[in-house]
Amino acid sequence: LLLGAVLLLIMVEVLNTGIEAACDAFSREFNVDIQLAKDCGSLAVLISVVIVAGVWGIAIIERITGLPI
Repeated sequence: LLLGAVLLLIMVEVLNTGIEAACDAFSREFNVDIQLAKDCGSLAVLISVVIVAGVWGIAIIERITGLPI
């Protein structure tokens, strides 16, 4: 589970990089739709970071306290 959470984060980050590269290849000029696509990709990365932090935080707390959460 811990490894899977980290792999999820890496996968989402790679997809976000791909989205940003595709958007930049389409147009370098400011475009509201391109900005929205990039922002959504960044939000997906942020959500993944929160999930990973939560999973690892719970695992560490369980390890320290010995109590299942």
